[in-house]
Amino acid sequence: MRSKPRQRIFIAGFLLLALMGAACKQRVTAVVTHEGVGVIEEVDTEASVIQINHEAIDDYMPAMSMPYKVKDKALLEKIKTGDKVAFTVEDSAAGIFVIDVKKQGR
Repeated sequence: MRSKPRQRIFIAGFLLLALMGAACKQRVTAVVTHEGVGVIEEVDTEASVIQINHEAIDDYMPAMSMPYKVKDKALLEKIKTGDKVAFTVEDSAAGIFVIDVKKQGR
């Protein structure tokens, strides 16, 4: 008779762990944006990618040269190789994308 209460506790614990595991899989994904400044090294309109040699982006990324996908291909019409730009990147579960880019004065 003693085994029935232990069995119930075991089953209850197992069910609780299963529910907690299912809840963890349904996590909320945040979209975070960051501002950067850099120089356009390459524009690939076919692939919707720009290569930016940028300064460090505070609390996000060190200075580097990196290719970025753009969310809106129309952004590529505003820039060309050699342009100094201010840009905004969006970091989400879908990836990192440039969502805005503006030429800066030299």
